[in-house]
Amino acid sequence: MAALQGQPKADRSLGGRSQSETDVGMSQARIKQLMKGDPKFIARLIEQLDKQMHGLMLERQKRQAQLDADLKEMAQLDHTIATNIAPNLEEAASLLQATRSMTSKLRRNTASQRLEEARGFSTSRPTTSLLRGEPNAP
Repeated sequence: MAALQGQPKADRSLGGRSQSETDVGMSQARIKQLMKGDPKFIARLIEQLDKQMHGLMLERQKRQAQLDADLKEMAQLDHTIATNIAPNLEEAASLLQATRSMTSKLRRNTASQRLEEARGFSTSRPTTSLLRGEPNAP
């Protein structure tokens, strides 16, 4: 193939055959040559392929087992979230909302009390009743 790289493109096609066809032809010629020199060449190649396929099948089984275990764990996590965590989150959210509401009311009341202390009168009473001099009754 290195010899073909220096030649012009038209010569590379080798009589109209594509590069892949040429590679296959060279591979077949090389295999035939190796078979003549070593009669057990094909048997060793088949044995290597069998070992590779066995290794690939074991790897596939291992990965499938891991995938099944991961799917089972995900299902358990989904169940745990649905039964334990989600209801607790909803409860926590409602408690948080109630706490925020209570905090807001306390701040309002505290602000009113501070204003009443600073001014000397209640802001919850209408100004007209203060001007008339009515007693502090609500």
